[in-house]
Amino acid sequence: MSVPQTISVKISSEAAGYVSLTPVARREMPLADVVELVLAVTGKAPSRIRDILRRGSFVSGASRYRWGPIEMPGEAVAAMLARFPDSDPAREFQAEKCFLIVLRGGRSSVEIRREFASEKRFLRRRSFWDVLVALIDPRVTGARAAEYRHYSYAEKADLYTIALSSDTVAGIHENAKLLKYSTVIEQLRYADLKVAEAYAAR
Repeated sequence: MSVPQTISVKISSEAAGYVSLTPVARREMPLADVVELVLAVTGKAPSRIRDILRRGSFVSGASRYRWGPIEMPGEAVAAMLARFPDSDPAREFQAEKCFLIVLRGGRSSVEIRREFASEKRFLRRRSFWDVLVALIDPRVTGARAAEYRHYSYAEKADLYTIALSSDTVAGIHENAKLLKYSTVIEQLRYADLKVAEAYAAR
């Protein structure tokens, strides 16, 4: 049996209280796109991916995806997975390719995306993104190199972690005012930050 390149997928909400109320959407999706959604959770685990395709059901975030069972030979799964990048610990962190930084510490987790953090406040020469990247970039700070974690299929980027010194945290607190969003400013000013997770596109 040939493996379909495109499949009909039913998408419904898994959000609490909405399972029976949200209409089901039907979409024609390339099989590779469905596999990429699964990869974001399983990583390159051929047997798990094969089982999920056969089961015809998968939850990603607040959405459930359903399709007719797909029997995919092991060699076909391997060929499909070969299309996607592998983790590469030898890749050095390049701040200019970074588009998402998640600042963590204790119970705090603040997501900073380049799109909104690059917006400059009135009469300001630099954006918060400019300052943040400079504060965490080991090439600028001379601090310990960023530690490679893995390739994130969810973000389509390599993930690195960078330990934050007390001076770096103080700089983040001080420069949070460069942001345009008061809620994020307050989150950053009082967060006991310890580490930055940085996503860099290939």
